[in-house]
Amino acid sequence: MTLPADLIVLGLGVRPATELALAAGLPLGEDGGVLTDRRMRVPGRDGLWAGGDCVEVLHRVSQRRVYVPLGTHANKHGRVIGTNLGGGYATFPGVVGTAVTKVCDLEVARTGLLEAEAWRAGFEPVSGTVRSTTRAPSRSPSR
Repeated sequence: MTLPADLIVLGLGVRPATELALAAGLPLGEDGGVLTDRRMRVPGRDGLWAGGDCVEVLHRVSQRRVYVPLGTHANKHGRVIGTNLGGGYATFPGVVGTAVTKVCDLEVARTGLLEAEAWRAGFEPVSGTVRSTTRAPSRSPSR
């Protein structure tokens, strides 16, 4: 089958690059990411911290460890690690599954759990799709 297209976007998935962590005996989660506590420390490894797209974090809805490699999370992991290394106290509370992307004029977003994730977490989900705009309509000023 051939389909005409001006643009093709493939979402093929991402896996954490944790071969070195595995070889070092670090604890890995179900999705293959390094496990950390809320301060981003690797349990049982004094002085070892991990963050970014190689870790699994707590999903605040399902209360399970998940692999969500987003730059916004990696930035927050770095801030938490830096604060803790600098003598302060900071934690990364987890994620709620929000992601937004835009390709040309199409914007797509999600938050919470996907339906299959909700079932696995023991919920009885109801799912839906909302088609809307991302900006309020512009109005001319009243006279």
